[in-house]
Amino acid sequence: QCSCRPACGGDDGRLTLVQTLHQGDGGLSGFRGLRAVAASLDGRHLYVAAQDSERVTLLVRTPSGTVRGDSTVAGPVNDVVLLSEDRWLVSSGSDGLRFSQRDPDTGAITSVGEAAGSFTGLSVSPDGRRLLAATGSGLYSFDFASGSPLLGRTLSSSELGGTRKVALTQDGRHAYAAAFDANQVVVLDVEGDALSVLTTASGSPGLGSPDDVALFDDDRLLAVAGFCDSAVAVMERTPDTGAVTWRDAYGEQSDIPCVTNIDGGVFNHPGAVAATGRPGELAVMTGERGYFPFYLLQWTGESLELTSVVPERPPVFDASRFAFVTDPVPNQVPPNPLDFRGLVDVTRSGSELIGISGMTNALGVIADG
Repeated sequence: QCSCRPACGGDDGRLTLVQTLHQGDGGLSGFRGLRAVAASLDGRHLYVAAQDSERVTLLVRTPSGTVRGDSTVAGPVNDVVLLSEDRWLVSSGSDGLRFSQRDPDTGAITSVGEAAGSFTGLSVSPDGRRLLAATGSGLYSFDFASGSPLLGRTLSSSELGGTRKVALTQDGRHAYAAAFDANQVVVLDVEGDALSVLTTASGSPGLGSPDDVALFDDDRLLAVAGFCDSAVAVMERTPDTGAVTWRDAYGEQSDIPCVTNIDGGVFNHPGAVAATGRPGELAVMTGERGYFPFYLLQWTGESLELTSVVPERPPVFDASRFAFVTDPVPNQVPPNPLDFRGLVDVTRSGSELIGISGMTNALGVIADG
């Protein structure tokens, strides 16, 4: 089915939502409170982290569609990643990290160890050899170059307050943290297993309470998902120093703060951004609870523009985790958007893009139409 704006077909009809999976479809379980999705390099396996289900679920891609595989108990999981040529799967949660080895043929995972602590998110270097595990106020660095995880040094700083996600450069010299509570992007120097703060960036549109970051166009540019600005910013990098300069931001409702939420609004509270692999193109998922909120943005060299959108209304909005629905006397004021933080993710799998929404407990496979 085609779902695009302003019209289907023609130059604007690029996107096709080729498949959706929802909690309860055909007995499908393990999708309550979706938080993250990871795709294998060959595109045959997806791993979905669901916090309310407390599971990481394997999905197997077949010529006829995507089917459910094994589901592994993972506690209150909030993120999942693959690394070291997909030989390892790591999940994070408020009760620690779980390390699993992966069978490349079947996609099955076997738990081999845990690390104690409370973690908010995971980020992997482009070569798949370094893992950064965020704690909300710091970062743990793990090196997988030897084939097994080795804990390196840690960094703790108030400047990293609220960090879930970090983007690492291909040359391994710099990293960029989305410090939500500190209301800034933090530029990090990376030297071996040591991390240190170089500088910060804040105050420009799209940098308000950033919740995700992504490098694109050969690391020349940094995209920032400004959750509380309801905007995505583009910053230009200086490769030698790692410094970033704000260039532009896209957001149709950038005046909506993190104290309100407008049902049916457009581009409310972006929470996940990823490079699609095409020059200047970004995939974005936002915190709109009435939709499956997937967008494509294009950097023209001067401005960031919306090119395509999949506003697919899912058949079910599962609001069972939200207090504004479950309270004995529901609050009549609009829900706090912070309730929706961390409930979207997007990743690339070959020529397709995979998005998840924890507001609708749905996974969508998006392809060029």
